[in-house]
Amino acid sequence: MGDDRQRELRYAEAAAFLGEVLERTEMGSDTLESCCAERPHLAAELRELYAASHRLHSAVDSPPPSEAARAFSSELLDRLAGRKSAFERYRLRGEIAKGGQGTVLQVWDEDLSRHLAMKVLVGKSDESLGTGVPPVSPRSLARFLEEAQVTGQLDHPGIVPIHELGLDAQGRVYFTMKLVKGRTLKEVFQLVASGQEGWTRTRALSVLLKVCEAMAYAHHKGGVHRDIKPANVMVGRFGEVYVMDWGLARVRGTEDQMDVRIVPEASTVELVSEREQARSGQGSELVTMDGHILGTPAYMSPEQALGRLEQIGPHSDVYSVGSMLYHLLAGHMPYVKPGTHPTNYSIWHSVQERPPDPLHERAPDAPAELIAICEKAMARKIEERYRDMGALAEDLMAFLDHRVVKAYQTGALVELRKWVERNKGLAATSAAAVLALVTGLATSLVWKAQSDRNATLAAHNAVLAQANAEESARHAQEARRQAEAAQANEEEVRREKARAEANEQRALLSERLATERADDVLRLSALQDLDDLKKETEHLWPALPEMVPRYEEWLRRARALVDELPDHEAKLAELKARAASGEQGTGPADLAGGAAEVLRTSLRGFGSSKDRWWHDQLEKLVEGLRAFADAETGLFSGSSPEYGWGVRRRLVFARTVEERTILGPAVSALWVEAIDSIGDRTECPVYDGLELTPQVGLVPIGRDPDSGLWEFAHLPSGECAERGADGKLLIDQEMGLVLVLIPGGTFWMGAQASIGSGKNYDPQARADESSVQQVSLAPFFLSKFEMTQAQWQRFLGKNPSMYGPDFRSIGGKRVSLRHPVEQVSWEDCQRALVRLGLVLPTEAQWEYGARAGTTTPWWTGDDARFLEGADNLADAFCKENGGSSDFQYEEWLDDGYGAHAPVGSYAPNPFGLHDVHGNVVEWCLDKYVNYTVKCRPGDGLRQAEDVATQAAVAHEWRVHRGGDCWGLATAARSTARFPNAPDARQNSCGVRPARSISGP
Repeated sequence: MGDDRQRELRYAEAAAFLGEVLERTEMGSDTLESCCAERPHLAAELRELYAASHRLHSAVDSPPPSEAARAFSSELLDRLAGRKSAFERYRLRGEIAKGGQGTVLQVWDEDLSRHLAMKVLVGKSDESLGTGVPPVSPRSLARFLEEAQVTGQLDHPGIVPIHELGLDAQGRVYFTMKLVKGRTLKEVFQLVASGQEGWTRTRALSVLLKVCEAMAYAHHKGGVHRDIKPANVMVGRFGEVYVMDWGLARVRGTEDQMDVRIVPEASTVELVSEREQARSGQGSELVTMDGHILGTPAYMSPEQALGRLEQIGPHSDVYSVGSMLYHLLAGHMPYVKPGTHPTNYSIWHSVQERPPDPLHERAPDAPAELIAICEKAMARKIEERYRDMGALAEDLMAFLDHRVVKAYQTGALVELRKWVERNKGLAATSAAAVLALVTGLATSLVWKAQSDRNATLAAHNAVLAQANAEESARHAQEARRQAEAAQANEEEVRREKARAEANEQRALLSERLATERADDVLRLSALQDLDDLKKETEHLWPALPEMVPRYEEWLRRARALVDELPDHEAKLAELKARAASGEQGTGPADLAGGAAEVLRTSLRGFGSSKDRWWHDQLEKLVEGLRAFADAETGLFSGSSPEYGWGVRRRLVFARTVEERTILGPAVSALWVEAIDSIGDRTECPVYDGLELTPQVGLVPIGRDPDSGLWEFAHLPSGECAERGADGKLLIDQEMGLVLVLIPGGTFWMGAQASIGSGKNYDPQARADESSVQQVSLAPFFLSKFEMTQAQWQRFLGKNPSMYGPDFRSIGGKRVSLRHPVEQVSWEDCQRALVRLGLVLPTEAQWEYGARAGTTTPWWTGDDARFLEGADNLADAFCKENGGSSDFQYEEWLDDGYGAHAPVGSYAPNPFGLHDVHGNVVEWCLDKYVNYTVKCRPGDGLRQAEDVATQAAVAHEWRVHRGGDCWGLATAARSTARFPNAPDARQNSCGVRPARSISGP
């Protein structure tokens, strides 16, 4: 090996050791010479690099931390020292990332049974978290503490929450935060470029929009990020977006603990060989004056690249988001052409000197509106950028909604074009009327111009008449002739004046009519906006905290629409009054002569038939807005069968649901108890150590005293259920759904009638219940009772049941809202349950819950008579109290009810579930297919499309199970299944909701 190569290797090894040398000498724990003595073969290179480093830092004059910063750090550390033992609640699960200022770990929080991320401030010489801890510099400590406090004050769904700040067992400072799982926006951009996993440019734009919303909130709170780039944005599996790494952030109005100016690039002779830098591709990393290592500067604003600290503000973050939009559209970072590998410092110099290549050249297929948005956000002059992040978000939203993008074009014509794009059908309907209006208005303007010219000519003639009169004073005969001519001219002037006045009236009336019809078109636009708002609410479920910003934006637009209702009502009243008086249109009533003729001509074509059409549309708009704003059933704050809760009710629930079901002191303690019990294999062996996390919307209500299974109240559907002194639930109409945590496991599904000693033998088994197959299910929630009429009505504002509280008495017993809801279709249940954050159980989940570990035809045994006291069927009571003569009855049974009974009236099965063999049949999620279609592990779902040969039944038919109060015991067996159309509504069809377990 040559001398040059050996020296090159020694420089690389010395450069790797230099950071530790600088840290030790700065803290006073060692000298340069003692460090050289540790590695004598590197002594010469270490001394050279050490001297170069000090020359560099002297040149940039990085100031020490202020006394205020030192005092802040000291006071905060004193407080944290008293809480050191809090670290004992965490268990390390591995390292996620490591940087120059700290290490990010994955930890398990034993108190709250959840995975978290923990960032720990460590010294440069730390090799692992088990070694001794060197002291950190005061500046590093101040930066770390400020990052924790700045991030901790930003409470927004798009910003990762900080949970705790503390000291670990070795005295290192740490803070914990939500563990974010997903991929970076940089990876998303790569997926967009390759068209993988369904990522499109529009979908990625929605991510950038959420970044804008999070940053608008941070700016409102006084925070500036200063390091926004795709690598610092995380996108979760379910669309959640987080702005990460607030290590360079600062709060306006407070002392800045960081100097974010870039350290000038050192010469290659002083620090590292040119050959090594060429191999690295990116060259030296960018380092701020106070030691924070940056990545590429391609997303950095010009003022930050130039080191103008006093100019850095929210507009700098706007520039960075614009740079990310450039990356999305061009397919590569600004300043970095495809196939090139410029160094970070060369990119930094480019940002200082010039804008990136024009976007229309790098992305010729990009929409012009997006290019305009990007160029405005990335304007090099601060005053030419968007005024704030909200304005940038508004233009992005306008593009996604096919509205006018202000950075591209504005004005009435643009508004009209965008309106037509959004409302093509409506625009086509109105086109003929608008064309007629425009044509009439243009003709009127031509007439007006002609009348102006005639008026000018008349004035000129008057001047000539005056001149002729003077001439006639000298020549009498000529004067008389000229006088006659003047008199004739004066008459012409009067006629021209009358014509001019008539033309002016014509123009005014045409303009008024055009304005009125334009107002009518805008009212039709309001009708379309109302329809759009209604459709949008279908996508605003379930009511969870992450939906709050969308709810607030929807309510803002809806409120603006409703505020126009008085104007629409006034216009409608005007049309009705016109119809009553027999008028054809609008115009001054005192016009006469030529002006009256003008009015009649202008109104031609806008007679009573047109007025009636506009009246009908306006009446539809007014009625729609009144229903929209109705306090009881409207989409603002009521509830309705079509839409469920109004948006204001959803907003209130979403804002409070975490506090009511997870974070509140009382409910938090309940979750700790439930999670510990469920995870304890001794106390609850049936759950096999299940690691449950708190479930938003649910509240633990303890274990059932008979089944031993844990049960949970579902708050969106009603009040939290309570237990009596005997541990049994106190059932009333206000109670919400009670969900049983069903343990996971493997069971034999289906039945067979051929082998008496075989699995699940049932002599009554039908062909569509076979063959028997083994199914593995994960734990899930299943409702303890059938959904009641009260629960359905409370959420949807209407009770669809045939046998409701107004139904006649059956055998002396009236129906109450505690009875199961019925006459609901599969489609009704799907819509309602999705809004409640629930699902229909699969057939496998339903049968597993109904069997509750048994293999007999009914959970009660293999004889139907064992069902007495456990379920409600067609029985002797029903027959004796007016039951249909067409029914067959189990006359050995008297369950006390002629129709369905209140939920919970009969004995539960071993899982604590009531009425699985009667009362009402219950819809399942699956399509009706043969048992030859295998159930997938986990939830047991079967899809008809998975096999070539299907049952001789339409694929869209669904399944209901469980028997009902009008049927026999054989139809109520655990495996009995019946097909029905998804839109069928019968007085025997109800629902038992399920829910999957959420969490890591």
